[in-house]
Amino acid sequence: MAQIEAIQRPGELADSGVIYDLLWSDLAQPSDSLDPDGWGKGHRSGSRIFSDQVMESFLTIHSLSLI
Repeated sequence: MAQIEAIQRPGELADSGVIYDLLWSDLAQPSDSLDPDGWGKGHRSGSRIFSDQVMESFLTIHSLSLI
């Protein structure tokens, strides 16, 4: 969360980094292939996908109810 709070706004969209990850990471679909940690290669170039469990863990750790 500290990385998200530290983002300077407005910002530039680079080819990698926190802003890129926030914009282009998606919740995995049932047919997606994920590694044992719940992450996988996204459908867009350079993006990542994540499982329901990864999302639920993030919400719990940061005391959030929505993303």
